[in-house]
Amino acid sequence: MYSIKIGSDYKIEIPSTFHGYKIMKDIGKGSFSSVVLVQEKRTSKYYAAKIIPKKLMESRYSIGMIFNEIEILQKIKHQNIIEFHETFDIKEFTIIITEYYSRGNLLNYLLNNDFNENEKKKIAIGIIESIKYLHDNRIAHCDIKLENILLDDDLTPKLCDFNLSRFIDLNQEENTKICSSVYSSPEFFKSQNIDLCKPDIWSLGLVLFALYEKRFPYKDIDDAVYDKENLYIQTSNKYLEIVVKKCNQIDPLKRPNINDLLNEKLFTKSNHIFDYSFHNLHLMRQ
Repeated sequence: MYSIKIGSDYKIEIPSTFHGYKIMKDIGKGSFSSVVLVQEKRTSKYYAAKIIPKKLMESRYSIGMIFNEIEILQKIKHQNIIEFHETFDIKEFTIIITEYYSRGNLLNYLLNNDFNENEKKKIAIGIIESIKYLHDNRIAHCDIKLENILLDDDLTPKLCDFNLSRFIDLNQEENTKICSSVYSSPEFFKSQNIDLCKPDIWSLGLVLFALYEKRFPYKDIDDAVYDKENLYIQTSNKYLEIVVKKCNQIDPLKRPNINDLLNEKLFTKSNHIFDYSFHNLHLMRQ
């Protein structure tokens, strides 16, 4: 048996081999699931296996999130989105098998590596393209953050984790709070209808700022969850500043659509800008 820890205090045991796969090591964990590296015995290929305990999801009234993620993964395919392989249940667990991306998530990679300007632009455009694909197909991701962007060997970004994602009704706005985090938009904390594409744009602005600047645009990271109106968007990169200020407008109706962003000079110009690193990168681990 293989022992796995989920969140801060939930532990499970799962067979070390299952359904033709062998567990190799842990590669990530979240509040509802754990991700392990597995090797398929038939092909010797490595995959990522997301292990979701159904009892934990049921206890948190979140069992629908499993089916939601699987349904979306089965319907989408894009070069900047994690590639779905298969899903199945073993005993009390649901397993989702996806492609494995060796460089891990963008947060951990940023904490230990630097990108040149071309690499930043490549990653930024890839993230935007993934969101554009979702929005064009009437899907809002609803949880865009550094931890949910994986990198392959060529630093191609892959958007992942669709358990909070929603299909968007063309004639109906949501009136629901999905999550509260550093990345969540101001309207999530108000009783109002929400165009779910607009919170994605807000989160994207924060991701782009962190990608280029290695910090969040908050004066005090401790207030980042609830204080959304005092962003500190200052940088030597004027094109980045323009894009982030557009994405992080308090009024969601004033934020651009995802289709507008690829025409910004940040992505169309060859920018010769100094690459600064900031001392408070560790604050991104929130």
